[in-house]
Amino acid sequence: MVTSGNIIFRTLFILTMLALLIIFIQNALATPLLMTRYVAIDSVNRTSYVFNENFVALPDNPLIPNTSIETLPSDKILWFTGSTIDVIRRNKNGSIDVVSNEPAYSEMVHHMVWGYKSENRIRDYKCGIARPIASGSELTNIEFPKGYAYKLHGGVLMPIAWHWENPNSMPITEKIYLRFNISIDDAPLAYKDVNIDWIDTVICKSAFVVPPGEFEITGPLHTVATTRKIVAVFPHTHDHSKKIKLKSTNNTIRKFKAENQKISVAHDDMGQGPTLWHEAKNHLPVNGLYSWLPGKYGPIINAGESLWIESEFDNPHRRNIDNMAIAVIMWVPISN
Repeated sequence: MVTSGNIIFRTLFILTMLALLIIFIQNALATPLLMTRYVAIDSVNRTSYVFNENFVALPDNPLIPNTSIETLPSDKILWFTGSTIDVIRRNKNGSIDVVSNEPAYSEMVHHMVWGYKSENRIRDYKCGIARPIASGSELTNIEFPKGYAYKLHGGVLMPIAWHWENPNSMPITEKIYLRFNISIDDAPLAYKDVNIDWIDTVICKSAFVVPPGEFEITGPLHTVATTRKIVAVFPHTHDHSKKIKLKSTNNTIRKFKAENQKISVAHDDMGQGPTLWHEAKNHLPVNGLYSWLPGKYGPIINAGESLWIESEFDNPHRRNIDNMAIAVIMWVPISN
C-alpha cells in the first residue's frame, strides 16, 4: 500500500540522489588548473611586481605600494591545492633558466609572503590578513594532505611582505623572478577547507637577531580559541639553524631539523651588511627543510591550549646574523 508518507520519502530520496549525482558530475568534470605567477626580484628598488604566465604585468596594488594585486572570481570557489616554487632567470630571447640550485640566486629570496583578503574568509586574518602562500630561500614546495585544500572565494591575492637581497652582487641587468606554479581546482565539494596559522617567534614581524655562538630562543604562546586538528606543518628558517620544535601545552608536537650542507653562500645580517661569500657546514640549501603532513591522523589541540616554537642556532660568525623561526600550521576545526 502506497501512502503519502512513502511518496514523500521516495521523492526526497530521489532528489537527494539527483543532487549527489550532480555534485559527482561537477567534480568529475572539474579541471585542475596551473596558475603560474612570476614575482620580479628587485633588490635595488625593493619592489615586488607580479606577472602572469605570459609575463604580462598584473594591476598595480592601490593598497600596498610597489607591488601588484589580483582579483579572484566571486562567482565560484577555487581550491588552492599546492605550489612548486623556484627561482628563474629570463633571458633576452624569452627563454627561462631555472637557477634555484645556485646559492647566489636562491639567497636573493629572504622571504616573500602572499596575502589573501576576502569577505568570504575572515576567520584566520592573523596580523591583519590571511597568509596562505609564502617562500624563503629554502624554496619549500607547498603541498596539502590528501583531501584537504585552502578555499579561495572571491577577494584579492597580493604580495604583502617581501625581502630581497643580493649579497653575491649578481648583475642587476639580469631578470630574476621567484616563480610560483600554483595548483588550483574548481571541484565544488572535493576538499576539506583548512585554516592557516603562523606560529612566529616574533609575532607579525618574524625576523630576529642571532648573536655569535650557540643560541636558543622561545617564541610567545599562541592560545587557540577552538578545538582543532593539525593536518600539516611547514617550518621556515635560514642559514645556521639547527632545529625548530613545535610545542603544545601537553607535549612536543614535532621537531624539524635543518638538513644543512657544507656549501658556499653569502647572507645578509640584521643591518650589519652582508656576510661575504664563505663556506660553512650549517648552511641551509634549497629544500633543506621538510614539511609534515599527518592529515587526518594529525594531533588534536583543545580550545584553551597553547602552541609555541623553540629553535636553536649555531652562529659561527663574530657578529649578529639575521634569522627567522616559523611554523606555518594548517588545521581544521573539530566539533565537540
